[in-house]
Amino acid sequence: MKPEAIHAIIGLALVGVFLAIIAGVGYLLYGPALSFPQFGSSDEIPPGASVFTCPDTVVTALFAGDTAHVELADGRTADVTKTPIAPGTNVEESAWERYEAPGQPFIFWHRGNSALIQEGSVVTHGECLLQSQ
Repeated sequence: MKPEAIHAIIGLALVGVFLAIIAGVGYLLYGPALSFPQFGSSDEIPPGASVFTCPDTVVTALFAGDTAHVELADGRTADVTKTPIAPGTNVEESAWERYEAPGQPFIFWHRGNSALIQEGSVVTHGECLLQSQ
C-alpha cells in the first residue's frame, strides 16, 4: 500500500474520532437532563416513601439508609444525608434525626411520625405529620 493511502486512512480516522468527541460533548451539554423522580401526585409516590402533611405544604421523603430524597409540594427537591446534631443544639439527640443537604442551607428533621424543614436558621415548614399509609 502506498504511503499516501495510509496517510489518507489515518486522516479520515482522526476526523471521525474528532467528530465523535464533538457529538459526545454536545449530547452531554444539550441532551436529556438527569433528575430524580418527581413525586407530584399520590399516584406517583414510590413505594416506601413517607408523606408528611404540614400546615402549609406537603413533604415527601424517600429514605435509603443514612440518606433521603426530600421533595416539597412546590417542586423543590434536596438529597440529604444524616448528620450528627451539633453539641449545644437545643434538641434531644435521641429524639430527632438530622438530615442535611451538602452545600445547601436545607435541613430535614425527622422524628417518628413528625418532620420539619429548616432553611438556614429558620424553620420554614414545621409541625409536619406523617400521613397514614
